[in-house]
Amino acid sequence: MRHLDPLFFSAELGGAPELDLHGSSVDVAIGQLDPFLHAHWHHREPIVKIIHGRGTGALRLAIHRWLKGQSRMVEEFRESTRLDEAGAVTYVAFHDTASINASNAHS
Repeated sequence: MRHLDPLFFSAELGGAPELDLHGSSVDVAIGQLDPFLHAHWHHREPIVKIIHGRGTGALRLAIHRWLKGQSRMVEEFRESTRLDEAGAVTYVAFHDTASINASNAHS
């Protein structure tokens, strides 16, 4: 497993592709999140930013629950540590698709 702290730190400084889901229902949010993550994973983006907002926390929890089921694609996810994003933003780091393809070729 690679050390992801620098990747998350860099993403918090800006530049990661983002999807703004705040205000969406859980069903709509997951319906948008799934193709967004797959597209960026297949294009070998290392990390993306998901904006879910604070609200009641239900959307954040549903997104985190869904992300836990995406272990083939998602290496790790964490909430932002920036004060202006705390509780409202989650960063998602992808597995390196090249290393996954190489390990599958040896299986």
